[in-house]
Amino acid sequence: MELLRLQLALQPSQPSVEFQHLKRNPANETPSELINMGIFYRQIGNEAVSWEYLMQALRKLLATGQFESGKDSLFPIALEVLGLLAMDQEEMRHAAVVLGATEAQREALNARWSEAEWNDLTQEMAPIRAILDENEFASAWAKGRAMTLEQITAYVLESQ
Repeated sequence: MELLRLQLALQPSQPSVEFQHLKRNPANETPSELINMGIFYRQIGNEAVSWEYLMQALRKLLATGQFESGKDSLFPIALEVLGLLAMDQEEMRHAAVVLGATEAQREALNARWSEAEWNDLTQEMAPIRAILDENEFASAWAKGRAMTLEQITAYVLESQ
């Protein structure tokens, strides 16, 4: 185990806060813990570490077959953040495909976005829509929506 210490300022005008994370063996972490760490590292701008945590979570979900349905279904949450990471890395078409697949998986698992979540995601996707024209975006979104669970998993794993 390794203790990671990070200092970050949540807002430029505020003093930095120290964050301590006890890094354990990923094999011992649950998919939920891995996803939460992936989200955290994306929020502080460490995309590489975020990607690693999310890919570990995705692999663990696939290995265990944990595809529970309902609002807290982990697989589409991991996909969504991976799509946003692709956007952060300016891979806009890839991001649109993954987010389109996320929507389809959420529907299949009865884990649809609430109106507030959809509004937040729509705002967060603004850079994708600013770069892709409407036809490119619609095509990429439709491609993702048409993917099976196996296809989107392979697509994400191949993009590493």
